[in-house]
Amino acid sequence: MEIWKEIPGYGGCYEVSTEGRVRTMERRVACKGNTTRLIASKIRKLFISKTGCLITTLSNKIKLMTYTVHQLVALAFIPGFTKGTHLNHIDGNKTNNNVLNLEVSNPSHNGLHAHRLGLSPKVGKSKYHHVSYINNPAAIAKWAVSIRHSGKSSYGWKTFKTELEAAVYADQLLDSIGDTKRLRNFPIP
Repeated sequence: MEIWKEIPGYGGCYEVSTEGRVRTMERRVACKGNTTRLIASKIRKLFISKTGCLITTLSNKIKLMTYTVHQLVALAFIPGFTKGTHLNHIDGNKTNNNVLNLEVSNPSHNGLHAHRLGLSPKVGKSKYHHVSYINNPAAIAKWAVSIRHSGKSSYGWKTFKTELEAAVYADQLLDSIGDTKRLRNFPIP
């Protein structure tokens, strides 16, 4: 069930829901000639920012402010949340601003979470052991393998076009030196 709460700091003009929707509140405003008129509640249109988050603009009669919708949901529904604190979308979908999909986080946790979900690769890292990414636009082969052996820090250095080829080579390299202690990318049952 969708629950609506007032957005703090806007004098009863806006509400946000547990589903991540924003609306204006029904209210009376002063008009010319000592009369008032009723402004009906209306769902606000949301836009997608450059970072992929849903945003909306709110007015406090002095200036316009743009907010991410997940920050507004957290302000209204997460106890003790303060504006500017980092949030994480649990399912990785930045447009799903349901309060159950949000958790208070930090930039480091957000990056690790995105990497675990496969949303953003960790720069210079591979999901395989002993494989690293070469961040050089001129390089054709972007994945490199090297291990420490016999005092050499880059024993068996070789580059590959795909991460999978590099992972297979890393296992073959460990087998060729008779290493049984280090983790394999593709363990033999």
